[in-house]
Amino acid sequence: MKTEDLIVQLASSAAPVRRLASPVRRFASWTIAATAIAALGLLIVGPRADIRAALQSPAFLILAIVTFLTALLSAIAAFVLSVPGAERSPAQHWLPIGAGVAWAGLLIGALVAGGAPMSRLAAFPFHDACPCEICGLAVVPGVLLFFMVRRAAPLRLGWAAALAALASVAFAATATQFICPIDDPAHHLVAHFGPAVLMVALGGVFASRKLRRT
Repeated sequence: MKTEDLIVQLASSAAPVRRLASPVRRFASWTIAATAIAALGLLIVGPRADIRAALQSPAFLILAIVTFLTALLSAIAAFVLSVPGAERSPAQHWLPIGAGVAWAGLLIGALVAGGAPMSRLAAFPFHDACPCEICGLAVVPGVLLFFMVRRAAPLRLGWAAALAALASVAFAATATQFICPIDDPAHHLVAHFGPAVLMVALGGVFASRKLRRT
């Protein structure tokens, strides 16, 4: 086919397209939707009985802030990476990883400070309710974020998928902290952070494969 004929064919078959919103606007839209979903989950399940006392605890607030920051940084990085050339620095996709490491560091530090960390981890019973809550609260925001990222043109599919999974899971883990009545770091490592890492790994692989197919 001649170049002129190809141009005519493409021009005649072109359809109207809607301009993609900026990463900041899409991030704001997703955050509002994810917050509404988390609030609905809290309304259905119910917050922990001592929520007022928990909100006055610096340890509770710091952990919630770091977990929430991990979600927000991951989401904005996923939106930026979904647009080729929008990323200005590698720090944009490494910052969420740093926040996730800080999340783990807070829990490990609190566990070590309490003494006998290994025996406490081994003796702490596993509560399946918390992983189920994290998974349930992460599904809808995760699917929404996946489709929003896919609407763009991500080239770094692995990073975009992993960050989208981390954003939705960390957001759900933040909401679960307001439901779970146990503040022991051993419990958080076993029933919150550990399952969250597994969910991010599985979700990232699944999302990456879906993005490659499209």
